[in-house]
Amino acid sequence: DGSLAIHAYYTHLEDLIERVEVAPGVLGFRNNREGDIFGAELTARYELGDAWLLSAGGSYQDGEDDDGDPLQDISPNTLSAGLEYRRHRWNLQAHYSYRFSRDDVAATESGVDTARLLSTRAEYHVGRQFSVALWSRNLLDEEYVISTDELSTEGEERTFGIALTWHSH
Repeated sequence: DGSLAIHAYYTHLEDLIERVEVAPGVLGFRNNREGDIFGAELTARYELGDAWLLSAGGSYQDGEDDDGDPLQDISPNTLSAGLEYRRHRWNLQAHYSYRFSRDDVAATESGVDTARLLSTRAEYHVGRQFSVALWSRNLLDEEYVISTDELSTEGEERTFGIALTWHSH
């Protein structure tokens, strides 16, 4: 069994509020003229037998004002893939995401480099109410910024964790 979802969108904006630099290091806001945002997203899931689930996805987004200049806050394009195993008391997951670089950004933004992010999770259900999980994020220890905003923070470094979960019924 499997599923495939494709979504496309187009939005025409009027009086878009954007950030502008009013003094060095000081941002203010103004109403921009008009602009358009368009994009597409794809998600696919496929069951590989009783225990395995394969997933994949991607997103594309672009936007420009009426002068043809890039709009602010346009997300970089992405591709992703995941694999999940669920059997008896075990749930194992691996998820990989590739973010493309983006250098066609608005005046108050900075371009972003590509980013490759890998996360994993191994969970064991001790009983019906209690589970233990080990997880990791950014397993490849990729250095990246969250968004194209000039004030964007850096993404999470390689992180490991343990989750103990109690479910009341």
